[in-house]
Amino acid sequence: MKKIFIWFGTWPEQIIFHQATLLYNFFLINGYTLVKEAKLADVIFLCWYPFNNHEETRVLLTLNYYLKKYPNTDIIAFWHLADMIQGMNEFWKLKVIWLYQSKRINTLFPHTIPIEEIHVENYRFFIPLKIDNLYIWDFWYDISIKTNYILREDELNISIDTLRNWGVSISWIEEYEEKYCYLEDKTNNIYIQTSYGCAFKCSYCVINSVWWVISRPMDEILKQIQKWIEAGKKSVYIVDQDSGSYGIDIWLDFADLLNKINKIPWDFDIRIYYFEPSRFLKLYKKINVDILTRRLAFLNIPIQTTSQRILTLMNRNYDITEVLNIIRKLRRINMRIRLETIVMYGFPTETYDEFMEYPKILPYFDHIEFLRYSERPWTKSVKLWGKILYADMEKRFSIMWKLKEKFPTKIDYCMEI
Repeated sequence: MKKIFIWFGTWPEQIIFHQATLLYNFFLINGYTLVKEAKLADVIFLCWYPFNNHEETRVLLTLNYYLKKYPNTDIIAFWHLADMIQGMNEFWKLKVIWLYQSKRINTLFPHTIPIEEIHVENYRFFIPLKIDNLYIWDFWYDISIKTNYILREDELNISIDTLRNWGVSISWIEEYEEKYCYLEDKTNNIYIQTSYGCAFKCSYCVINSVWWVISRPMDEILKQIQKWIEAGKKSVYIVDQDSGSYGIDIWLDFADLLNKINKIPWDFDIRIYYFEPSRFLKLYKKINVDILTRRLAFLNIPIQTTSQRILTLMNRNYDITEVLNIIRKLRRINMRIRLETIVMYGFPTETYDEFMEYPKILPYFDHIEFLRYSERPWTKSVKLWGKILYADMEKRFSIMWKLKEKFPTKIDYCMEI
């Protein structure tokens, strides 16, 4: 059997946890040897979700490193590559398996149990090992991304100490498995993906590959959840690109699924990453009130901006006031719920007054991730006029930093999206 090395490129991101663990389980169950160093592998799997410029830079650098370092090893990219790989000189050496093509793994690797029958129970949080002897100019990629940020070798590693320095809580992860180099989730959580892809075309989104939706059969999802609930699991984490997109390809919707899950009689809660606001507004009244008042323990609803004008430029079609009103109502009827959102500041044409509206939403959410807009070469927003000058963007970042210092538990930020 071939030896497999899995490289996991994003921390923290529930969707990637899910896909990397799925691969791990497929190879482990089918008798393959998983190794913790790429130099020992016959096949290198790369999994990532490049959600910002920093992550994209790190992933592209690492990908080009592996392509040059191991020219005789099969290298397979699994998950969203988007258009960012078009400029890579070494792209022709890379095998690509998009998420919706996951059954191709069955044809490439002899197996007893196919990947579509593999389930994810306990997550494996993969820790990339040190990339040895990395000389940045030898392995830099040829691609038209403007950045002043050059990665150091030590930034390509993620260790337990690094996670602590980042402020990532790992107290709930009980086991570090040195053999395969991962952290294993030992909590009573269920992690389930109900659909693949996203039905929306936001103007800033670099992941053009997700403009489709493939929903899993509802009976299959319910059977899997019930099995794990009966085994003692207490929380159902739904970790889709956008849970609100579930069912649009099979004449169902996410509210239908939630209502069926709610009928499972045991005591458990539901936690949702992520629920696109326009679908949230459309489906909210269809969701059983028992879910909203008792079951729902976590919801991330990425509003992106508080400006209705900018939402139009983002190609996001919902009434932001209506969304915030429902969020406020949720908080009133369900005191235990944790509410999170994502906001992008510095989008083209954003005025200072529009920017200063963001602190007003602090009472609505337990946690807000503020992302700094930056140009992505293959997005529609690149063509928009009214780009925010660098000096003005730095001033806004400074304001966000001071706001974070004042509300450290409520605010997170990222330099770029």
